[in-house]
Amino acid sequence: MNFQAVSVAQKVTADGYLDAAGTPSGELALSLDAVDAAIGQMLQTLRDQKLAERTLVIVGAKHGQSPIDVSALHMMAPAPGDTANPKATLDVTDPATLLADGGVAAAQETADDVALIWLADPRQLPAARAMLEADRTHGNAARIDKLYAGAELKALFGDPAQGRTPDIIIQPLAGTIYSASKKKIAEHGGFSEDDTHVMLVLSNPLIQAREVSAPVANAQVAGTILRALGLDPKQLDAVKREGTTELPGLPR
Repeated sequence: MNFQAVSVAQKVTADGYLDAAGTPSGELALSLDAVDAAIGQMLQTLRDQKLAERTLVIVGAKHGQSPIDVSALHMMAPAPGDTANPKATLDVTDPATLLADGGVAAAQETADDVALIWLADPRQLPAARAMLEADRTHGNAARIDKLYAGAELKALFGDPAQGRTPDIIIQPLAGTIYSASKKKIAEHGGFSEDDTHVMLVLSNPLIQAREVSAPVANAQVAGTILRALGLDPKQLDAVKREGTTELPGLPR
């Protein structure tokens, strides 16, 4: 199942974190407490039904929010007449605007703390890429840290010619949000440390408590669940294609 309370409280203006160390605001602390109580209720029900030792509980997060440190927040200026976000530095230009000003139209842009751009005419990719790289090296109005396009994008995320993968992916400088909303102080979707370094906890009364320092990923959860059920993780197509291993440190 999925909880949204913490995600929302992390990124709306009134809530979020108090400092770069991740100290939660009072509102965010309430959201954490609400999720903690709900998980506690589930665990107690498992114990009451004598199912706790037969159940592997996995608690994770599909993403974090960036930036945790609100003093690092950079956003776009609002439209005339709209209220600006008082917590942000308003110095970000929308990448789609840069492209449009250069004569390259975007068919779709999905932008949070990452920008996914589908071009109206994919044949204009070289021109679009050149414009964005020129901005990055001369002023960087779009605050671009890394631009994915062409062969590198195809190798990592799939072929845009198949219709789903964007033609361009932009990872901006840390703290950047491609939004002018006065209600947001963080967003997700990108590859920053704040986005991707998230919690993952596995629990069962028969597992000795310890911390595993090996790098892991959420993609390993599915195969781990199958192994816990006595099934072969290699029956999953994604496991076979990507060579995904199970989470380390668990008894076989």
